Amino acid sequence: MKKQQDVTNETKNSFIISFCKLYMKKPIEKISIRELTDTAGYNRTTFYNYFSDIYDVLDHIENSSIRYVKQNIIIDIKKENPSKQFINTFLNIYENWESYIKVLLSNQNSAHFKDRLKKELFNSCMDTFNLPKNNIRAEYILDFYLSAIISVISRWIRNQSEMTSLEMANLLEDMLTNNIFTKIDNYIKKEKTLSK
Repeated sequence: MKKQQDVTNETKNSFIISFCKLYMKKPIEKISIRELTDTAGYNRTTFYNYFSDIYDVLDHIENSSIRYVKQNIIIDIKKENPSKQFINTFLNIYENWESYIKVLLSNQNSAHFKDRLKKELFNSCMDTFNLPKNNIRAEYILDFYLSAIISVISRWIRNQSEMTSLEMANLLEDMLTNNIFTKIDNYIKKEKTLSK
């Protein structure tokens, strides 16, 4: 029974990995089931044992990724020093889900996933911090932070040569714990000092 489950997971993962490779190169509308099954090395019948269509594969990846991100972030924001924990969480998520995160955040159709991710994290954070549903200021602040974090991570994924994952995690933590305008002002002053 265990061996059969392993084979089932391996087959399903083969379709997912193949989908990610194709989705990085072309929009989902241009990916055919035949192309996906050829890339994965399986036939169409096997594909339909796991997924109903190409969009079902994307939904599976999005749902799994959102669930994983939520579980890890919510666990860490409940800890004593959530901003410090953020570095470890970010690195853990990125290292374990790198290929999926890259596909979902750097693809030309990533706006849909970003919106879903932000909505899920928003609701989880509201619940975790016990924020009242009618606290408009808290909602705007949380919306701002989540939008900024997702946007910065998306940009970094598209331009990874600019900094390492640890540098990005430290930058995000710094932005979360310090006033953003103070940080910008400090960088400007530092640049002026260096240029003299």
